[in-house]
Amino acid sequence: MGSEALQRLRRGECTLEQYLDERIERAMQRYGRLIGDEHREMLREVLLAQALVDPVILEYVGRAAGREFPPGSD
Repeated sequence: MGSEALQRLRRGECTLEQYLDERIERAMQRYGRLIGDEHREMLREVLLAQALVDPVILEYVGRAAGREFPPGSD
């Protein structure tokens, strides 16, 4: 069960960074044109960089994926 992206992560078909990038992009879609493209890309990059080292996010994703993702592992 879970999103298609999570299923791909569980099967090893995508990296942690790819998974997080897809989830961030999906979350940001709801803001549409409220944020300019340049600012949106910058925000996406900052969120991704933070997510890849945040132990709480990595723990949460690891539990959902049935894998362990130490900070800086991707």
